[in-house]
Amino acid sequence: MAAFMQDSKGVLDRWRVAFDRARADRVLDFARLTTEKEYDYQIGAVETYYAESLLYREYFAQSMPDLRARLGAMGPGDPMGKIALAEAEAKHEQQAPVFEPLMQAHLDYADAMLGLLQLLSYNHAEWIWEDEQIRCYEDLPIAEFNVFVEQLGHAENRSNRLSQELIERS
Repeated sequence: MAAFMQDSKGVLDRWRVAFDRARADRVLDFARLTTEKEYDYQIGAVETYYAESLLYREYFAQSMPDLRARLGAMGPGDPMGKIALAEAEAKHEQQAPVFEPLMQAHLDYADAMLGLLQLLSYNHAEWIWEDEQIRCYEDLPIAEFNVFVEQLGHAENRSNRLSQELIERS
């Protein structure tokens, strides 16, 4: 059980680091997007957040079969193993209906961030950051820009709501 808990903590810790890096003030700070190096940094941070969100979702989905296998190695009659498994399964069952859509909200958020950053990078000469707002020239596909911004807002709202619901279920 200790190894399972350590593995779980490792997955969560890696996801939190990626989440914090992608959601830092630096990312999507349009005033910073003046060099290819900055685009690379921000896109890399978001790609890592996306990848770690996928890994976390997959880990959660496989966590109960993994725990059953690990506890089964203790022997079928081990009473402590049965109790630990029953408690873990109950908690997993309680959290799964919220966790799955929560991770999808994180993936959607990261996907919109990537789309927005890639759009701005590809069209770098078509916009500037001035007076605390983005100013676009004619060739920036502003409708596409607005779609990404709207997607960010929806995914963030879902993520916040589901995060709160997951906390309430814990």
